[in-house]
Amino acid sequence: MSKEPIIAGEPETIETAVITKPNYEGEITRIIRGNLSPKAMQSRLEDYHGNDIAGAMENLTTAERKKLYRVCTVDMLADIFEYIDEDDAGAYLDEMDIQKSAKVISELETDTAADVLHAINKEKRALIIELLKPEIRDDIR
Repeated sequence: MSKEPIIAGEPETIETAVITKPNYEGEITRIIRGNLSPKAMQSRLEDYHGNDIAGAMENLTTAERKKLYRVCTVDMLADIFEYIDEDDAGAYLDEMDIQKSAKVISELETDTAADVLHAINKEKRALIIELLKPEIRDDIR
């Protein structure tokens, strides 16, 4: 293996170079915990993949997640929820107001929506299903 520098003038060689993965979850957590306006926070979060935001959610307090739910659009939340385990997604939906929960469920893939609904309590599930458009309700059942 070559001992030549990877980039001219750089001390690292191929043998010593360390590739570090960006800490998107940490960045997202800092954004949510920061003092940005809701619009600025939403704009910053739009730069991240739903999977990265989903990964950061487990590091957030309930109050911080509620802040996230308020600043994200329904489409953003649906994208995030596609990457969350259905049991966790059910718990997170319980933290959201019923109207927003129904809107998020209506934007999820049918299989994901059904799995998430089965992870929440019967009463809230019935309320959410009642708020869904008939065609979405039929698909999920």
